[in-house]
Formats: sequence, C-alpha cells, structure tokens
Amino acid sequence: MPNGPYPPTTQWTYSNRRNPGVVKTSTLHLYWEPDGSGFNENYTPDEVGARTLWDRWVAKVADLLHDQDPARYEPGDVAIDWTVWEPWEAAPFVRGPLKPKETFLTHFSTPMDTATEERVVWTRLPVLDLAWEPGQADKGGFIQQVLGWKPSPLQPVMNVHQLAEAAGLNS
Repeated sequence: MPNGPYPPTTQWTYSNRRNPGVVKTSTLHLYWEPDGSGFNENYTPDEVGARTLWDRWVAKVADLLHDQDPARYEPGDVAIDWTVWEPWEAAPFVRGPLKPKETFLTHFSTPMDTATEERVVWTRLPVLDLAWEPGQADKGGFIQQVLGWKPSPLQPVMNVHQLAEAAGLNS
C-alpha cells in the first residue's frame, strides 16, 4: 500500500445514503479547525498580523481542556475539529473532545477512488493548508502561518505550548 497523502486531484465517488441513486464524484480533503480559532473571521490580514492573533488565541484557549479534565489533558492541549471538505461533513473516525455524533459516513457511502476503485484510507486524505496573508484569510489560518505547521489527518489534539517552543516562538 502506498504511503503519504493522496494527490489532491484524486477523484472519489460516493453515494447519498438516503438516496443511493444520487452519486457524486469529487476531490476530498480534510479541513482542520482548532477549538476557538474561528475568532479571526472578524479581522483581515491587513488589520492584524498572524502572530498577534496567535497570542490572543493562545491566551483564550491554552488551558481550557486541561481545566476541564486535568487527568486527561496537559496544559496547552487544544482540540481539533475535522471536516471532510466538499461536501462539508464532519470527518469520520475522530476521537477526542470534539468527536461528532454524525459524520460523512452517516450521510454518504465510503468513497472509492474513481481510477483504482480502492476504498478511501481516511488518514491519507490531504490536509488543507490554511493561511493568514493578503489574498487568503482562512479561519484559523494564523496558526499555520505562525507555526509553519499543520496537524496530521484526524489528529484530535494539538499542544500550543509544545508547538510554540518547536517553532521558536518562545525564544
């Protein structure tokens, strides 16, 4: 079995579970959204920089999970929400604090690679790149912009303290 993410242009075919005659073919990607990171929708990159947004966000969310369940979460742990981008449904097989009740597989059949007829391996779907710069102001894009990092597919939690240190933000 090949390793690494599927090419982003891979076409997937799947059907609607309520109406199996409705078949769709599209690319599939994973969209990641750390808890609370959508607050930047009130700004543009021209108004506020990625590092400023990072600092504000970390101050708000860094210890929420730890405060709720200190036996399970470290200080700095932040939950990541995952969505299958197009058709915009919660990703399946997500564990952790933001585990959805319904997912892509609640509404659609397992996607099949149109060219090879192989079933999708969810951990190989490409993770979308997010940015915070003129021309691309993604929700939470400031995180990838500041860290130069994005999570692995379906990763349930990120630790902002660990990542800040690894990215040299604390020096």
